Amino acid sequence: MNILLTSWFSTYFKWTLVNSGLSLYVANKNIILKELDENGWILGDLETLKLKKKIENNSKVIKQLDLKINYGIRSGLNEVFIIDDNKKNELVKEDKKNIEIIRPILRGRDLVKYSYNYANLWVVLAKYKDNLNLQNNYPTIYKYLEDFEIKLKNRGQVKAGSHHWIELDNSPTDEYISNFDKPKIIWIVLSDKGKFAYDDTGCLTTDSCFIMSGENLKYLISILNSKIGEWYFAQISTTSGMGTNMWKKYKIEQFPIKITTEVEMLKFDKIVNQILADKKQNLDTKALENEIDVMVYKLYELTYEEVLVIDASFGMSEQGYDAFTV
Repeated sequence: MNILLTSWFSTYFKWTLVNSGLSLYVANKNIILKELDENGWILGDLETLKLKKKIENNSKVIKQLDLKINYGIRSGLNEVFIIDDNKKNELVKEDKKNIEIIRPILRGRDLVKYSYNYANLWVVLAKYKDNLNLQNNYPTIYKYLEDFEIKLKNRGQVKAGSHHWIELDNSPTDEYISNFDKPKIIWIVLSDKGKFAYDDTGCLTTDSCFIMSGENLKYLISILNSKIGEWYFAQISTTSGMGTNMWKKYKIEQFPIKITTEVEMLKFDKIVNQILADKKQNLDTKALENEIDVMVYKLYELTYEEVLVIDASFGMSEQGYDAFTV
């Protein structure tokens, strides 16, 4: 088997896999490698590359928008810092003030599209340079952590002198923690599919997640959770090699968001609000999510044939799709 990579004009390459008849095969079959840039090489057939380019046209990538992305809390020892309801209630019973530094926390596995299934877990928020504050103002919390002193001192960052043994890893500051208090989109780093959840209750997350804060989050989450979002990320994401993708920050930042009017964004917000309300009541939101899929197809001006490239089982007729308006 031969692999051929040849130049085509100045910005494209062709590659082929051939067993025989090299010249004939090159003449009749090829796959185009997208323009090479610092974001990586995209390999695909012409139809796929043209569709990807169309989605990118007249859009701004997330990195260009007024948004902030942060990683979740890294404790260094979840078995100590992340506690269940029973331990939380015990600590609060010992001292009501303790609730000030015990915060609800989400794991990646808790996330579903648009929402999450809270597992009643809490994190003891021992922030950077907070050791004296804990000792003086939260003595029962300090005593609880002190019981695990040997394990906590054995963490790599503590051994390296990055922070006091009683504190969380990665030295979380008040400024960093404040990002979790804002409305935000949360997603899991390693997943077979995108699961972008919305939270405005101040939940923290573990480091298996990223969070995004800023403007127009409900409009953004409708696009990220759409079939277009799923298809586009499949083109650019890095695979883990185990059937899952790595939803890293730098890949999310490459996603193209169509810039539209406030009036149009409010139409997406309205449906997202209904999805969030229905999720709280454990209602089926599939019909609403399907409606958003169609709205996003129209937003990016996809033809019916292009929609079928993304979703071969698309249930709407061509006539119905052409008549649909956002």
